[in-house]
Amino acid sequence: LALASQLYEAGHITYIRTDSTRLAESAVAKARAIIGEVWGEDHLGPSSAGASSAGGPVQDAHEAIRPTRLEVDEAPLDDDDARRLYRLVRAQTLASQMAPSQTASRRIRAACAELDRPLTGSVSWRTFAGWEAAYQEFLAPRPTAPPAIALEADAIWTLDAPDEDGTNPTLIEDETRPPSRYRPHTLIKAMKDAGIGRPSTYARTVEKLEERGYVAPEDGALAPTEPGRAIWMRAAPLYARNHDDGLELFSPEFTARMEERLDELASGTLDAPETWERWRDLIRDLHEEARERKQSGGSTLQQQDVLRRLLANAPEPRPVEPDEVESLSWAEAQDLAGSLREAGVAPSPTERQLEYIGRLLEDLDLDEATLAEAVGPEGPEGLRTTTAASEVIDALQAIYDERRPPSAKQRRYVDNLIEKLGLAEDAAAALVGVGSLEELTGGREGSASALIDQLSERLETAG
Repeated sequence: LALASQLYEAGHITYIRTDSTRLAESAVAKARAIIGEVWGEDHLGPSSAGASSAGGPVQDAHEAIRPTRLEVDEAPLDDDDARRLYRLVRAQTLASQMAPSQTASRRIRAACAELDRPLTGSVSWRTFAGWEAAYQEFLAPRPTAPPAIALEADAIWTLDAPDEDGTNPTLIEDETRPPSRYRPHTLIKAMKDAGIGRPSTYARTVEKLEERGYVAPEDGALAPTEPGRAIWMRAAPLYARNHDDGLELFSPEFTARMEERLDELASGTLDAPETWERWRDLIRDLHEEARERKQSGGSTLQQQDVLRRLLANAPEPRPVEPDEVESLSWAEAQDLAGSLREAGVAPSPTERQLEYIGRLLEDLDLDEATLAEAVGPEGPEGLRTTTAASEVIDALQAIYDERRPPSAKQRRYVDNLIEKLGLAEDAAAALVGVGSLEELTGGREGSASALIDQLSERLETAG
C-alpha cells in the first residue's frame, strides 16, 4: 500500500482505494493502440473489455487502478520496488484488453514393464501468448513447444538410467495438508468474498491486525500471535449464539450483515432509529451473555498475565505462586488482582513494553551516560512496574524523534511548499532553527512537521 500510495501521490497511477474493473474509454483506446503497435492486432481482446457499461448504473465511484499515462513503460522513481509495482499495474491494464492465451495439452496414460499400476500424467505448452505477452516479467517461464518425445498412441519411451546415488526414479509420497495461512492479498480476497469492508478499508484492516499484535508477518504469510490466538480461542467462543440465525459477533456473516444494513440506511430503505435500537439491543445482549459465560468459567489469559505480573512484585508470602494462576476461576482471579492492587502492588512491565524498549535501544545505540539517564543505572532489567516502563518508553521515543529523519512524504511536501513560495532552501530551514533541510527531523514533533506547518500558513496567507 505504501508503494502504491507513492505512485499515486507522484501522479503515476490513478486512485488506489478501489476494486473496480472499469476503465475510462480514453484509457481503453490508448491501451488497445499500444497493444496493436507492440504485439499486433491479433493480440487484441474484445473491444468491450474493461469499458464502462451503458446497460446500467455504475456502482463504483472510481475506475480501476491504472497508469495515468500508459505510454510510459517505466516510472521515473529511485525505488526499485515502486518501479516494479508500476510495471505490474501497467501490465495488468494492458492484459485486460488482450486476447486469451492459448495452450495445447496432452493427457498421458502409460504402462511400464513389471509394474502393475498404470502411469498417468499430462504435458502442456503455450501456442499463443495473448495477454501473457504483457505479463512476461511476472510469470514463470512456460514451454512454447511440445516435448521432444513421441506423443502418439502406442509410442514406446525409454526411461532414463538410474543415477549413481539411486535417486532416479524417486518415490514421492504426498499427504493432505491444512489450508495455508492467509497472506495480505488472500485475506483481502476472502473479505471481498464474504462481503466485508470496502476498497478504502481493505488494506487498513490488514494493517490494524498487525498493529494490534493479532498477527505477525512470517515468510510472507500472516501468522497468528499469542494475543491473536487468545482472542479467537478464548474471547470469540464467549460470543457464540445458537439462535438468531446463527449470528456471532466474530463471524464474517455478522460483519457483512451489519454493512448491508448500513448500505440500506444510506439508501433510505431502513428506518435509522429503529435499526439503531435493534443493533444496540443485539450487541448489548451478546455482551451480557458473554459476561455471564466468562464469570462462570475459568480465568482468562489476560487475567493470568496480569496476575503473574502483580505476583512478581508482591511481598512474601504470596497468596499464590505465578505458576498456579491457571487453576483459578474467573471470579477468583478477579478478586485476587483487586486485593493486590488495593495493597499497593503494581504489575511488572509487559513483555511488549520490554520488547519495544529493546528495539528503541538497539536503534538509538546510546552512550552510557544517556542510557543511564533515560533508562536508569540498572538498564531495562531494573524496571519494576508498567508505569516505570511507560516513562522510559516516552523518554526513548523523544530521543528517537529527535534523531529520526523526515519521511519521504514529509520531504516531498516540504520541497513542494518551498517551490510554491519561491523560498531559498536555507531560508526555509532557518524558520525552524536548522542550518539546512538535511538537518530536519521526522515524527509528529520533529522540525520537518513544524516547517510544514509554517510554510503552509505562509502559503495560505499569500493566497
